[in-house]
Amino acid sequence: MNTFEILAIIGALSWLPHIIQIIVKLFTKSVLSIIPDNNIEIGFTTLGPIINLSISFLSEKKMSLIKKVELEIQHETMELQKFTWKWFEEILLEMDIPKTGSVPYKKNQKAIAILVNENGLTEKKIGFQKHDFLKENLSLIKKVFSDHITLKSNKRELSELKTYESYNNLLNNIKNSFTWKVGNYQGKIKVYLPKNRYFEKNIGFKISQVDLNSLVSNLDIAKNIIENTFIDNTKNVEQNWAWVNLDQTTDVDTIKL
Repeated sequence: MNTFEILAIIGALSWLPHIIQIIVKLFTKSVLSIIPDNNIEIGFTTLGPIINLSISFLSEKKMSLIKKVELEIQHETMELQKFTWKWFEEILLEMDIPKTGSVPYKKNQKAIAILVNENGLTEKKIGFQKHDFLKENLSLIKKVFSDHITLKSNKRELSELKTYESYNNLLNNIKNSFTWKVGNYQGKIKVYLPKNRYFEKNIGFKISQVDLNSLVSNLDIAKNIIENTFIDNTKNVEQNWAWVNLDQTTDVDTIKL
């Protein structure tokens, strides 16, 4: 064995620990912990029923990719509702301002996926909405907008739109989408991972009559916004949406991926 062969073997052996480390990493399963906030926010707007929930994700041993998060909730009357994530919010930094206090700088973005770095804690405030409602509502809005354009092009009063089927269908769809009720709700957070894997986490909350009365007031705001959009935009509609914050108790769920 000559000198060059010896040096080649030594060089190859120097890479062995690195190669072993890569192989070990390849077969190591990450451990993902899901830590939901004990406060859940529910509301109602022209986008229908909304649930906002802050969730922290901790990935150990390996990074984790979260492809989608969904919510299923069921009222004590057995009525089932399905929500899917639409956006999430994260606090980028906080600045202390004299006489004002700590001011958070936030970023909102469309929910597509979340990459949780190894041994990193990622916190997101996730907004959940009903996909089926949003799809149907968009279709109805397009029909109302078409009738709106026709009235304007014919120089007719836009108030006539209130007699149109398209306009009333839109109002009824908004009204019928208000499904919040007094009573207990039980539900599941569904976290979807690559390779069609997902796991569930139980949640629960209770809506009181006072909570419901507050949310019902949003129906009038939604109706006024639609009228302001298609008929009379001279009216100033204040979008002071009512939100209800409820307590819900959950434990940390951990899954090996």
